[in-house]
Amino acid sequence: MPQRLSGADYRAILETVDIAHSVPDQQTMLLAIFEKLEKWIGISSGVFLPVDCKTGEFRREGSVKFNIDERVYVEFFTYYARRHPLVQRNIHLKTVNQSHRLTDFVAASDLPDTEWGRDFQPKVPIFYELSVNLGFRGVPMAGLALHRKKQECDFTKRNIAVLDILFPHLSRSLQNIASLKSKGLSLDCIRKKLAGLGFTPREEEVAALVVGGLSNRQIAERLFISEMTVKDHLKSIFGKLDIRRRSELAAMALGLGSAEIKPESANSVA
Repeated sequence: MPQRLSGADYRAILETVDIAHSVPDQQTMLLAIFEKLEKWIGISSGVFLPVDCKTGEFRREGSVKFNIDERVYVEFFTYYARRHPLVQRNIHLKTVNQSHRLTDFVAASDLPDTEWGRDFQPKVPIFYELSVNLGFRGVPMAGLALHRKKQECDFTKRNIAVLDILFPHLSRSLQNIASLKSKGLSLDCIRKKLAGLGFTPREEEVAALVVGGLSNRQIAERLFISEMTVKDHLKSIFGKLDIRRRSELAAMALGLGSAEIKPESANSVA
């Protein structure tokens, strides 16, 4: 039976999605997501690890750590990454945007008998872990792991349910950021891509800034208008394109196709 979520759950999901689509720098965005999850879900640390598409191994370049000591981080890449129980089972490469609790594969009572649980986890320190293989169109992009300490509780079914809604949006945002970077698109280039869609000049400005990763507040400050006016423009933009979310607007502008998931009660204008 699917886990039922509350209105508060969906509001928190949408707040986090807005963070993901409002910060154009990957590292800054991921750190903001970790900070949000620390307060909302309850995590002690986390890590984002790009995956080498050829070897399937984690790359240090482009990785982001949250509340993890640098020395321990180096040890992970030089030795322990291959000894993670989920990596040894290739779980991190078999599914995309789906959460996995470590204790679903290794019982909590058995973790101290593994090299990972005995030698590495105490160094961070962590005990409970939830991992996901972030991907776009079924292709793995990066691993994301969220941690809790031993004195804390394991991740719940509700935690998993809300994160499984969030993760495809996070993957979409990462793809948008990568696409903007690889194409070297300026705001003027984005506006040209949006031309011909029936927008007013002001709507083109607002839409381009949304695709560029700015939040409603940042757009308001940049254009010297109120946030309510920004929301009014977005409502008109979304209506003209028959879309509901910022990610769909970015996907159209960048030629990435439609968004992958539509959470109930979504309202990205807010």
